[in-house]
Amino acid sequence: MKRIFIFAFTFCFALSLCACAKKERGETAPSGTDNTGTTENAAAGSAPDADNSADISDAGDVTGEDTTEAEQEWKAASITVAWAEDKPDLTDYYEFYASQGEGAVRVAVFTDTPVRDFRILRLSDPRADDETGELRFKADTRFTPGVFTPEHPIVIRTRFDGDLPTNAVSYIDENGQPRVFALDISGMDGSLLLTPVAVDPS
Repeated sequence: MKRIFIFAFTFCFALSLCACAKKERGETAPSGTDNTGTTENAAAGSAPDADNSADISDAGDVTGEDTTEAEQEWKAASITVAWAEDKPDLTDYYEFYASQGEGAVRVAVFTDTPVRDFRILRLSDPRADDETGELRFKADTRFTPGVFTPEHPIVIRTRFDGDLPTNAVSYIDENGQPRVFALDISGMDGSLLLTPVAVDPS
């Protein structure tokens, strides 16, 4: 009987030790206190929720990543023209030959702020609009620097023949609308003019 009692006592004591050992192995340290990096690794490997994803995207924008041209803020531009011979300090410009030979003159075009899709156009086929009676032209692109900036004026070498303009400039304004101006000479004082003109859609 004594031997059975000793065996039962030993068996119960062994079970108690096993239960204590299992409890100690299953306990974990409070979140954020694990110095082994396990908690951080688990967080990095988990899928972020919708809010976290949005925060990450916003953080990327705040770091100053490059914006696209479509996101650039465009300002209203003042496009002006002058006789190039009246601008002796004119430097660092593009020069385009619309016409050459006898009678050709040089016209300088300036902008006070960058403009999009600047083009030099050739005007042809003048005709009255059937509905409005407005004079319209066919327009063909002859030269474009893309974005036209104040740092690089454009000099056009051309002739002014006849009563109707044959050259024009166009660009996209600050509202995203196309603007077209014919290059002409005033009949009163011989100054250069930029006159709004209607052209067929390209």
